[in-house]
Amino acid sequence: MDENKRVRELRKLKKMTQEEFGLKLGVTKVAISNIESGNRSVTDQMRRSICREFNVREEWLRTGEGPMYIERSRDEILETELREFLAEAKYDSFRERLIHILLSLPSDEWEKLENYARQLMAEAEDTKAEADQMDMESKADAQRIAEQIIRDKKAEADLSVSSGESGKSATA
Repeated sequence: MDENKRVRELRKLKKMTQEEFGLKLGVTKVAISNIESGNRSVTDQMRRSICREFNVREEWLRTGEGPMYIERSRDEILETELREFLAEAKYDSFRERLIHILLSLPSDEWEKLENYARQLMAEAEDTKAEADQMDMESKADAQRIAEQIIRDKKAEADLSVSSGESGKSATA
């Protein structure tokens, strides 16, 4: 597989359109399309941009050898994720306000926040379990009702047949 195909593979792996991929790199979707189709080769500048933006090893991009991604520390991963998270946040959005609130929390409040978050998660799990139980009970009720309707219809049919037979014997 050549370098152009690896660019396409990376974009697909990231679940991005050519336009989204190009925006991250500062180029148009036409430029990405030309690279992926082999009409244009990957320039040094484009290669550096791809490696920087998507944490890709240059050797993998050029040759396909070795791991695709550069190994990063937890702190580097967190920093990147936080930067992307804030970049997506609109001015004065809930995300941005939440991050500012979290950053301003004194260290002794973090344990309270964690306990509250755990409580919310437990309540959400309980609510889901209750909803699942209600759903199962509703299905069981519906099954019982359907079975009763079938029994009633069968009894009605049996009664109709036996009434018809007794009418025949009375006239014979």
